[in-house]
Amino acid sequence: MALQFVIGRAGSGKTVRVLDDIGSRITEDPEGTPLVLLVPEQATFEAEQSLAGRSRTAGFMRAQVYSFRRLAWKVMQMTGGTAGVPVSDLGKAMLLQKLLHKHETSLKLFGQGADKPGVASTLNGLFKDLRKGCIAPEDMRQQGQGSVPNR
Repeated sequence: MALQFVIGRAGSGKTVRVLDDIGSRITEDPEGTPLVLLVPEQATFEAEQSLAGRSRTAGFMRAQVYSFRRLAWKVMQMTGGTAGVPVSDLGKAMLLQKLLHKHETSLKLFGQGADKPGVASTLNGLFKDLRKGCIAPEDMRQQGQGSVPNR
């Protein structure tokens, strides 16, 4: 498998050269080895349209346009490094809401707020901040030994 980088200043014809090259390869051998065009996230749709316009065949399956994020997802999917699609913030808030209701009698601090709107979203934001700060649950337990009052 060959890897080819095309570098140059803006407006020097890099994109046109790459798209023309891929288009001619598809025309020459529509069923050859896969061709991957890696572009920034915002350029995927435009690159796919341009590529479709340059191919002299009725369609193509050989060329694929990927953003960096989509390529990473594809690699993780192929290698088994991911269990599936990540859960969105809304999904996390829904899961937290369910857990709050399930354990509201045993939760000392958040049990009373289980029915209040926004508690699950606020908790989700708190968990995000803790992850960003690399604060582990063990760190929280050590800091909170005896400092949280029983309610």
